[in-house]
Amino acid sequence: MKLEKIVREADGKQKEAVCEALIASMGRLSQESLESLTEEIYELVYGCHFCRETYEEAVSGLVNEDGSTGAHWTATELSERQEGGSTEQEEFNLYDFAYATNMLYSDYCHILGSDLDFYMKLSLAFLNDRDAPKGKAWKYYKAMKK
Repeated sequence: MKLEKIVREADGKQKEAVCEALIASMGRLSQESLESLTEEIYELVYGCHFCRETYEEAVSGLVNEDGSTGAHWTATELSERQEGGSTEQEEFNLYDFAYATNMLYSDYCHILGSDLDFYMKLSLAFLNDRDAPKGKAWKYYKAMKK
């Protein structure tokens, strides 16, 4: 019997036990295999989107063109600033939006300045790109971090 079939047939407590067994066995994987499996499981849970923890990890690694590091604006600031519009849409969530806004600032502040409204509009355009795949911010982050 395949592992996938066993897991699918397990009830709640059994699934918890399976998860514990899998986590325990992950310690025997190579670092590369562990990272690959972790990423695969993450995307099963969150899709190709940031959660609060991955957003904070991602923006903490930004080296901004103005010489600063990390996020220029918090996700909360961006959410509060978005008047009437939404930073959550089918294609992206607040953390995708906050990552994109900060990433764009990080890369282009030396040319475009620091007008938050401008970066929020640019971020929405980046995320709503018609010919980009869903999960664009997450996929961009993954491509840039390797």
